Amino acid sequence: MRARRRIISANMHIKTLLSISIVTVSTFSVLTIGFLISFFFVRTTRESAIFSTGEIVNQVNNNLNYYISDIMNVADYARNTARNTGDLPLESIVDKLSTIVDSRNDLNNITLFDLDGNLLVTTAQEYNADSNDIQEMEWFKRAVENEGNFFFSAPQPQRLFSEQEQWVISYSSVINYRTSSMETSEKAVLLINLNSNTVSEIVERASLPGGG
Repeated sequence: MRARRRIISANMHIKTLLSISIVTVSTFSVLTIGFLISFFFVRTTRESAIFSTGEIVNQVNNNLNYYISDIMNVADYARNTARNTGDLPLESIVDKLSTIVDSRNDLNNITLFDLDGNLLVTTAQEYNADSNDIQEMEWFKRAVENEGNFFFSAPQPQRLFSEQEQWVISYSSVINYRTSSMETSEKAVLLINLNSNTVSEIVERASLPGGG
């Protein structure tokens, strides 16, 4: 009788151990599989997000490059208009430049200064600065110091041409300037003020993924 009880007890002990082993192995397997699935899912999602973000950033970069090229074309037109052979009077130069500004929402104004900071030509209606203020501005100094090159400023508040403060990005470079009343051409600083919202809109149009 005792031997039989021992056998039954041993069988129950074995079944208990077996059950515990099965539960342990099953739990470990489930956790392992779950971890692997989660790991690969997160890695795949991350790689997909990085790829998508990279594609969008490249697109934004291409759009910005295209826009900069467009502004360079505007600058070339202004440069060619200002350095003509002297056939155009001052009013005609202003009219030609104003036509460009009026036809585009991204252009704030186009202005020319002599190398002393004195105003020569502007498409703006109001002008509120003097030559000393102009000479101290970064876009003016960078253009004069790096003659032959152009300079784009960071977005900045601009109060030269109206009482209302406006945020602009300034393009500047040294060019040749001449009107019909001048016998020879002179050096001048070309300033093109761009509406900073234009660049912001180029970036904001991109739909970045979460965390992008």
